[in-house]
Amino acid sequence: MQIKRFKYWSDETKGNLLRVWAVGAVYFFIGWGTSFGQADSYLDSIFFLALGITLITILVVNPIIRGMLKTSLDKKYNETTVSSKVFNRLTIFFESLLIVILIVLTYQLINQILIVVLKLSEEVIVLPVEPFLFSLFYFIYYYLLNKIIFVFIKRKSNR
Repeated sequence: MQIKRFKYWSDETKGNLLRVWAVGAVYFFIGWGTSFGQADSYLDSIFFLALGITLITILVVNPIIRGMLKTSLDKKYNETTVSSKVFNRLTIFFESLLIVILIVLTYQLINQILIVVLKLSEEVIVLPVEPFLFSLFYFIYYYLLNKIIFVFIKRKSNR
């Protein structure tokens, strides 16, 4: 089976691929490249990862998707009000924060299960956090969260 050429992919798929790549790059630079990623506190790592993902989403990913692809972000930047821009950016930050927290919990759950199943020491990290899996988990949670929000909005509009 041959994979379709990139030009035949839908714009949503291309946008999601860009989002996955950007999140993996953010984790690579923050998680492996700074002291915030190696912090003793989970809260520092979670906060700065969510902040980095938010900034990359606002400054890089969304403008590229808006300018090059035909997706749900088709509303022009100049056509929005200041209050909607602030609300949108805060929404992106809290969405990123929630997803990063879910990813940390996922890694902890996977490691705890593997430690019990493989009968290893409690100090062993069986599955360390790395950019590829981090971005994959991010996309899974991002997709599920957006589907849940879509279903909620659809049900609310049908009433």
